[in-house]
Amino acid sequence: FGSSLVGPTRAALHRSIHRFSAGEALPKPLAMSNFLKVLVKGARNLKDSDGAFGGGTDAYVRLRVLDSDGNTVAGPKETSVIEEGGANPEWNEEFIFEDLETPGAYSLKVTVLDKDSLCGIDALDVLAADDKLGSATLDLGTLDNTEDMVDKEMIVDDGWFSDSTVDIAVSTGGGWGN
Repeated sequence: FGSSLVGPTRAALHRSIHRFSAGEALPKPLAMSNFLKVLVKGARNLKDSDGAFGGGTDAYVRLRVLDSDGNTVAGPKETSVIEEGGANPEWNEEFIFEDLETPGAYSLKVTVLDKDSLCGIDALDVLAADDKLGSATLDLGTLDNTEDMVDKEMIVDDGWFSDSTVDIAVSTGGGWGN
């Protein structure tokens, strides 16, 4: 069988090792740590905030990660607007919140909004405030430590109605959680 080596020689390994000098930043690991992946699937039973003559609901979702004081620590991130999406829009859009310092102490705020335009003129959108259709909060400290996407149905309550829901899936990537 002789003395043949499998893999790199010791000299080759020595040449491939990078030595770090004092003060030099270490490279980030290949896998992200302390991130939250969110898949916004869709919503059900959204109310039409524009009224009978205002057109259908042009819904979108805004996501923010909040600390225990309600301060935004990541985001906001928004889905695309589903024009005339009606009461049951579908998004299927994925978002990643990276570099969360203490994710188990945070919450995910999910807000559903209705994009408004002024007289149907998109250029005047800055003058028209979007209508809030409702919001919900997910305590990230309740999430399991798993790479799997875990489905969550969230009731988005606007103070009057509480039968509207948003379907999301979340994953900690197996880097944190219970």
